[in-house]
Amino acid sequence: MNATPALPIVTIQFGNLDTFCDELAARGPNIEPVVRICQQVRRGESDSHGPLPIEHVCGHVSYLRRTADVLQMSVLHLYLGQRWAYADQTPDRAEVKVRLDQVYDRVRERCASLGYALVDGSAYLQPGAQP
Repeated sequence: MNATPALPIVTIQFGNLDTFCDELAARGPNIEPVVRICQQVRRGESDSHGPLPIEHVCGHVSYLRRTADVLQMSVLHLYLGQRWAYADQTPDRAEVKVRLDQVYDRVRERCASLGYALVDGSAYLQPGAQP
């Protein structure tokens, strides 16, 4: 049996929505036509006070692309703000939601125009974070 050696994985990280969308259009996924999107939530913590009732919210979008030499994971990780960890409708929650909706809308529009499926994940806590 002839085993094919595994390709090294390279992560390309973006912190700008416009640049990520340009890259998606120029060099999008070629393994499967799928772009994954979700919000990432990390609880605030203080060295002296422990867990805080604040959440830091990021938009997280990614796709895979194979080249001759590597497997590329292109990732947009965009900080969208902080909000109180409570479900009350506060202005900070509304501001973060508006920013998150803008990211989802922009990526959804770009994927639709390019023929990629947008797979929407649920919100998740950053690995190792306390719920």
